[in-house]
Amino acid sequence: MGLPDWRQIGFDYPGRELRRRPSPPPSGLPMGHSASSAAPRPWDVSEGAWPEGRAQARQGSRSHSSGSGRSLHGDYEVHSKVLGRGSNKNAVLLATSRAGGRACAVKTLHAGSSHEARRRAESEVRIMLSLDHPHVVRLWDVYFEQDGKVHLVMEYLSGGELFFRVARQGALPEREAAAATAQVLRAAGYLHASGVAHRDLKPENFLYESKDPEAALRLIDFGFAKLLEPNKLMHRCCGSLMYVPWGRA
Repeated sequence: MGLPDWRQIGFDYPGRELRRRPSPPPSGLPMGHSASSAAPRPWDVSEGAWPEGRAQARQGSRSHSSGSGRSLHGDYEVHSKVLGRGSNKNAVLLATSRAGGRACAVKTLHAGSSHEARRRAESEVRIMLSLDHPHVVRLWDVYFEQDGKVHLVMEYLSGGELFFRVARQGALPEREAAAATAQVLRAAGYLHASGVAHRDLKPENFLYESKDPEAALRLIDFGFAKLLEPNKLMHRCCGSLMYVPWGRA
């Protein structure tokens, strides 16, 4: 079997055939809703603060401050089941929408612990709200608490990590490996075309949306991600140690 045509791998962004149609979050909040402009927020997450042309500006705000009358526990039932841990080492928990019963994943960022924690949380929220692609995890809702906690409500990907699927099988069949590679490159190509560097690409950060053998892969965990700045290099050493090339650890 031949390899996929390079044009199907994702170097021709933006492309309409690879973009999702906006869908409402499982909390029942319609797209276009935004929290009251008078409500206090840890930082500006209004539409006007986003770079022009980003998906967030087109779809409307999905962020809720403590003064908006909406809360994580009001919209979702958060369970004790730990789905994984992000780059910030905080647990990602299973949750269920109270409006429709859809399963979700909740990640909590502690933005009030330090200036650096706030900067990283703000960056992660801004980047995730701006992304819209079939191979990037969907961010449904963001809840800001007065104590600095930020809750990210994302789609629940039940198929497990690409890493575990490879480890379990020893090696993927050529057709499955080609499909997985194509999806990884599509996600990376979309991010780079959008001016985003993920900085922690690895098999553990690609999850299958379900246990179906043909399920799509999604890229997760944007804790190290950064918006590219023109004529400015990135010098921070980040990512996962086990994937650092020899001689650079």
